Amino acid sequence: MPLRLEVTEWTIPDPKDFVVHHNIYQSHDSVAVFYKVPLWSDRHVELMGKSLALTREVGTRLCVVHLIEDACCMGNAQSMVRWVKQADGTTTRDFTVFDRYLDLYEKTVGKPGVLLLSVWGRGADGDRTISFGKEIDMPAYARRPRHTVTCLDPTTRKVASLEQPAYGTPESVTFWKPVLAGVRTRLEKRGWFDVTALGSGDDAVPLPTTIGGFKQIWPDGKWMSIAHVNMRTYKASDGTTVPVVDSEHVWAAGHLYNPDTKIGRRRYGGAYPMPWTRGASRIEWGFPRVGINFIDFLLDSSPVVAWRFATEAAIQGNLNGIGRFGVDFWPVIKTKRGRYEDITQTGFNLGPRYSTLALLSPGPDGAIPTERGTRCSARACRLPKPSFA
Repeated sequence: MPLRLEVTEWTIPDPKDFVVHHNIYQSHDSVAVFYKVPLWSDRHVELMGKSLALTREVGTRLCVVHLIEDACCMGNAQSMVRWVKQADGTTTRDFTVFDRYLDLYEKTVGKPGVLLLSVWGRGADGDRTISFGKEIDMPAYARRPRHTVTCLDPTTRKVASLEQPAYGTPESVTFWKPVLAGVRTRLEKRGWFDVTALGSGDDAVPLPTTIGGFKQIWPDGKWMSIAHVNMRTYKASDGTTVPVVDSEHVWAAGHLYNPDTKIGRRRYGGAYPMPWTRGASRIEWGFPRVGINFIDFLLDSSPVVAWRFATEAAIQGNLNGIGRFGVDFWPVIKTKRGRYEDITQTGFNLGPRYSTLALLSPGPDGAIPTERGTRCSARACRLPKPSFA
């Protein structure tokens, strides 16, 4: 059979120049549990590096740093800054894990597009929450205690959970101020503070008192929203607002251009390709699950064709990429029925469990690529570069 090969003189761009900016979450704990290595050990860091290096190839630029335990839908057992008990009852802060993970991210991926600091999660404000701009009683099913942080015993080097004061109180400001001061110093030294956002979790909005407390520490702080709705600001207790510059949302995310419909012609002026007008000051991702516009679902079991067009659909829908799915949330928890489940263990609808848990597979010596990742990468570098890049 005759075979003709045509070679095109075109070089695939470096992943840092891809037009997509995916939010793919790396699971610190899943890697440790699967490979049976201690958290933050040399081997654990090496294995996480293999996951991160592969995510770079598909255009992810999200660096997740947990400052609380059990951050929204992440299942993390420890915070990455430790509170260290002193003999006089006070505490100091240990940034060893924090610094080490950022060193790893910089080495394997480079400067992030978004650095998410997990400091708050759903239900953490007690029995009250914000819904459609109004403060209401938190539904009973969503209530949970405030997130704990990790405390380190300097003598035994053992860790335990430490309760924190209620958000928004003077005690909370005192509790968080030295931590965020140390974090900021380190991020500014790396030149990363400009891409840093404080993290709110899993389809919830912090109370104004909570926002006000963090605003006292970081008056210029920015936030990231993970919710059904597309939040643009959070209200603080002093009546001002703080910017929500990064948003992973569901409802009305990713309107695809269609010149044959009135919506398409009215919204985008009938022009094609659709004008990408989003600036660098705000980044939006679509969480690929039911309720979104650009693609109904993107699951571990989705056909390869879905992975072929999902990235292009997100960009064509005026999003920066796909968000809120996992790279290595492998099934590592054995249930009483003998089945294995992922580490998120969430009952809500916005975690990787409701989209894609693992873009990569666990190999004998760390994460390895899959067909899903290959297809995602192939589409990432072929589209016209929008203005946000």
